[in-house]
Amino acid sequence: MRNILPLKIITAALIIMIFWLGVNLLKLDDRKKELASEISGLESKASDIEKTNRALELYIANLNNPGFLDKEARIKLNYKSIGEQVVFFYEDKNKETIASKSEEGDYSFWQKIKNIFKRD
Repeated sequence: MRNILPLKIITAALIIMIFWLGVNLLKLDDRKKELASEISGLESKASDIEKTNRALELYIANLNNPGFLDKEARIKLNYKSIGEQVVFFYEDKNKETIASKSEEGDYSFWQKIKNIFKRD
C-alpha cells in the first residue's frame, strides 16, 4: 500500500504536466499563426513602400528634364506658353434630348402623315 500511494501521486502529476504542456503547445501554435499573418502583412506593406519609392525616384530623376517640367506645369498649373491658344472642350449635357428631338421632329401628327406621302 505504501508503494501504490506515491505511484498514484506521480501518475497524477505526470498527467497534469502533460495536459499543461499540450495547452501551452496549442497556444504557441496559435501565436505562430498570428505572427505568420502579421509578417505577410508587413511584407506586403514593405513591397508597396518599395514601389512608391521607385516611382518617386523616377519622378525626381525626371525633374531635371525640361520637357517633363513643361508637361507638369501645363497639367498641374494650367501653364500656357507664349503664342499658344487655349481651347476648351465642353461635354454636351443635352446630347440625348437633342438626338431624341431630331428623330421625332417638331411635326404634328398630320404633318407626319403628309410627309409620308410627299414626293421628293
